[in-house]
Amino acid sequence: MVCPLLHVFGSVVNGDGIEIQGTWKHFYFSAVTLTTLGYGNLVPNDIFAEVIATIQSIIGFMGFAILAGVVASIALKRVELQNKN
Repeated sequence: MVCPLLHVFGSVVNGDGIEIQGTWKHFYFSAVTLTTLGYGNLVPNDIFAEVIATIQSIIGFMGFAILAGVVASIALKRVELQNKN
């Protein structure tokens, strides 16, 4: 997962401007970013963390788009099969 990258290269701060510590907080930040929720309670504090967060957001958005496309494709195939019968 991308969490270790934030531990090594990036800095993430909470709403008070205090740098977060611990794997769970970094995992939480990554999960919120990857799902593109972006609560805003934890934010990247330097350029490396911003780059990592940007990549995570793009991956999360692409994952959602692919999932939506697969579901839509399955639904359209079922409609096509029903219309043939």
